[in-house]
Amino acid sequence: MEGASVGDAVTAVASTTERAGDFGVEIAGSMLAVVLAEGLKTFWAAYLSELEKKFAGKLADLTVDSVKRIFKSDLNGAGRDAVVNQIRTSIRKSGEFRHVSPGSLSSLVDAVPDSADFRDDIS
Repeated sequence: MEGASVGDAVTAVASTTERAGDFGVEIAGSMLAVVLAEGLKTFWAAYLSELEKKFAGKLADLTVDSVKRIFKSDLNGAGRDAVVNQIRTSIRKSGEFRHVSPGSLSSLVDAVPDSADFRDDIS
């Protein structure tokens, strides 16, 4: 950077602009899928643990359809915001553990729909 000030040169060298095809950009995108999967896995483990406490340790007696019904009820009931916040928190923690950039992590967390936007046909 001939003719540039030392400050400008340091700034130019220190800053990075990621573009498709740059080494690492594909890895960063793949990491978001890992963060999402880990976050949802953590959420479901905690959610099922809460159900087990709620049903006095009889979680084994519940069917998949029963759990779906309870989950839908929670999304449509008074605790809906808490459920959505738990999902977002689980994803956020997974992303922080994986050192995902705050901007990418915010985009991923913001993609979780508000409880009112969850579809009725969760399968």
